[in-house]
Amino acid sequence: MTIPEPIKPSPLALGLRVLSSLKNSSYRLYFFGTLANFAAMSMQIVSSPLLIFRLTNSTALLGTMALVSAAPMIAISVFGGAFADRMQKKYILIAGLIGSAVVS
Repeated sequence: MTIPEPIKPSPLALGLRVLSSLKNSSYRLYFFGTLANFAAMSMQIVSSPLLIFRLTNSTALLGTMALVSAAPMIAISVFGGAFADRMQKKYILIAGLIGSAVVS
């Protein structure tokens, strides 16, 4: 007795099923807001070092800027996990996005 091959959905059907989640207005707002936030953060990650280098023409200052920008992330991440376990994820997400907007 042979086992029949499972039916594989076509890539087009799979793509349409993934996009069906955008029918929910709350999810659509969250998805496109997150997409815009990611795009803005990516632009900032590229433009800040480029601006520093073009203004100073110094790789040493570029490295110093990278170290200074990474230090708070390293220091805060030590306590961030314990803090995040005690709070609701919704409020952590809101506070993080507001903080990101203020710093930018």
